[in-house]
Amino acid sequence: LKIDASYLSPNVNVASRLQSGTVQFQVDILMSDVFHRMLSPGVQALCRRIDKVTMKGSTEPLALYTFDVPDIAVVEGQDLSLDAFFDRYRPKLSDNFRRRFDTGVDLYLQGRWLEAKAVIEKCLNDRPGDGPCKVLMEVMKESNFYAPASWEGVRELTSK
Repeated sequence: LKIDASYLSPNVNVASRLQSGTVQFQVDILMSDVFHRMLSPGVQALCRRIDKVTMKGSTEPLALYTFDVPDIAVVEGQDLSLDAFFDRYRPKLSDNFRRRFDTGVDLYLQGRWLEAKAVIEKCLNDRPGDGPCKVLMEVMKESNFYAPASWEGVRELTSK
């Protein structure tokens, strides 16, 4: 008897789309809100919510998060718990940047795109290459920085 696990769990599809989403958002780590909720509150605070999407084949919205991986040298044989890792390796982005970006994402999700644009532009001035900022600006630009009338704070993830 041969069983294909992809038929048994939609999580396989979600994991695949999250992996390909790292390219679209230009991040090293992309996680769903389901995984994010499993993290300790301290680690959750170090992650950055970057969008809310539906994925092909699903109507269930997922908030997407990233952890801005610092430039670190990997030490072989180093065995750290998840909490110990995050205690030792803080995100490469400042708390101020992350707070400002979070404000921009809140405005974006609320459909207040002109206000979101102004906030995210400030983030891009600080970090011109920030992938999540660039993606949100592109999404909003497609509608001339006005949320569509049908906007409910979620969009379809375009990468496969």
